[in-house]
Amino acid sequence: MSTDKRFPTRMHELCQVEPGEVATYQDVDPKNNFNFKVTMYGEPVFENSSFLEPGKIVKIINHPDRIIRQPKVTEEQVKELKALLVFGFYWLTKDSGQNSYAYVSKPIKQIYDWDQDYLDRAEQKYLRLPEWLNVIDLVSWDDPAPLDIVQTLRANGVEIDND
Repeated sequence: MSTDKRFPTRMHELCQVEPGEVATYQDVDPKNNFNFKVTMYGEPVFENSSFLEPGKIVKIINHPDRIIRQPKVTEEQVKELKALLVFGFYWLTKDSGQNSYAYVSKPIKQIYDWDQDYLDRAEQKYLRLPEWLNVIDLVSWDDPAPLDIVQTLRANGVEIDND
């Protein structure tokens, strides 16, 4: 039934996700963002497998450009992401100059970089990542949102201790 043999159903093809792969729908209003997946039968469901309301399904179908796929990570990237978590960094970005950063608090995309202007200067904590780290390949300046390290690891089947 699907024109793309890579995807088993039309819903997988529309969302560009594999069965069970977790993706994020980024709404115009960030409060309405949600994680979802498509079952092997083509049913869109929340990440925890409970059914999506029809309005959310309509949003997914009508705005596939707002679907953010979680990147697949290598074993080396898993180690590096876990190390960043140990040091308290939860977000990854890449600026327009192709420099990569890890942040403690979620940054906001600006014209040329990412920033934490909403925080007092003393609370702004970030680290410029060296070019030899493998995790820098997980982010791009074109990303509409910073990469959530915890969510990325969980989406790739890595168990994370709840602090």
